[in-house]
Amino acid sequence: MVHVLACEILKDQLVKVLPVSSDGYSTAAFRLHYSVMHLAKEVGFKFPMWKDALHEFMSQIEDK
Repeated sequence: MVHVLACEILKDQLVKVLPVSSDGYSTAAFRLHYSVMHLAKEVGFKFPMWKDALHEFMSQIEDK
């Protein structure tokens, strides 16, 4: 997912984003393989699609 995010952020740049395996990097904390927050069910919060949220964020920082 990190590679996909980096590609989306840099899609308009003249760079090539290469994926890197995380197998060689240890993590300090236990990480679940898959976890999802269910805030929509708990409090009625709805997360935006990640690409929409990213584009909104990018437009905000470009304006500054």
